[in-house]
Amino acid sequence: GPDGNVYGGTYINMHLFRCEAATGALQDLGKFSRWSGQVDSMSLGRDGRIYLGAYVHAVMSVYDPAAPWKPGREPESNPRELGPLGKGQYRTKANVFGPDGRLYVGSVPAYHSAESGAFSICNVQTGAMDVRTDFVPGGAVHALVADAQYVYGAGGGEFFVYDPASGTKRFSLAR
Repeated sequence: GPDGNVYGGTYINMHLFRCEAATGALQDLGKFSRWSGQVDSMSLGRDGRIYLGAYVHAVMSVYDPAAPWKPGREPESNPRELGPLGKGQYRTKANVFGPDGRLYVGSVPAYHSAESGAFSICNVQTGAMDVRTDFVPGGAVHALVADAQYVYGAGGGEFFVYDPASGTKRFSLAR
């Protein structure tokens, strides 16, 4: 985390925990989402917040360790549930805070409930989800990282570089 501590999610009950790096002390912070399930992707944004993707329904949330614990769906909540991705997506494989202040998510569908996985772009202010099931062959993006300009990803047998400024792939390579 941004405070030098380790954060993680518990299995099934949707709790978030913190391990203080200096002492090894564990603290259960509590249930961070109204859904059942567990964290299956987690990233630290350049904005000092932790982004969480959870099974079930690929629900996205954002947590600021510097702010008081107040889970919910309202804009002032912390952690704040942004909502499920939709379009049959069930598990997040990766997420990353992009250079444009949006959250990028790779996901897979629920037990054949959708044709493919997705590459999604989430507006962290409004919770609006742009779920793209045709972004890579096979749909599912499994790895994401970002720098100050681009989002880099892999999935469906493809490596790609996405440019948030133009909304296009700047580069792709079949693997």
